[in-house]
Amino acid sequence: MQISNTFMSTQLSKTILIFAAIILISLPLMALEGLPGLSFGMNLSDAGDVLVELGFEPEADSGGAYRHSDGSKISLSPDNTDSFLEAWTVFIPIQSEEADAFEEVIIDVLIGFHGTEFDYDPELREAWWRLDEYRFLSAWLTGDAKAYVIYYGDNRNLDLHSD
Repeated sequence: MQISNTFMSTQLSKTILIFAAIILISLPLMALEGLPGLSFGMNLSDAGDVLVELGFEPEADSGGAYRHSDGSKISLSPDNTDSFLEAWTVFIPIQSEEADAFEEVIIDVLIGFHGTEFDYDPELREAWWRLDEYRFLSAWLTGDAKAYVIYYGDNRNLDLHSD
């Protein structure tokens, strides 16, 4: 059992260190709006360049998805002109055993960038920040606790109506 606990602790440390390294590398590029050096309204090409500089590779025929060697994925969503960044999703795979610790680290990082004024639903394990009148950040642990998702969005073009 000790080997298992040591392995899980090592895996948690690796995951946190990889994510911390991505954040530290991107600090000089960091916009006030979001991680990892992306900002609302930036040119999509520039956004892709930022991700490539951080070690992400564009996925073939993905329409704006980039993958890192650590398994993290970022999907860029263009505005209605297909020229500028309107939203993006950061997907970080984790081991379910490390979900609590990883969530705590991520929330602390997001607080550092976006402040302490946020809401948290412990049942859904979701935190959200209102960034301005239209833009928001939502961060949550997936139901199977195998990934953490961070979504930067703009509610002006969300389809909030379901039939």
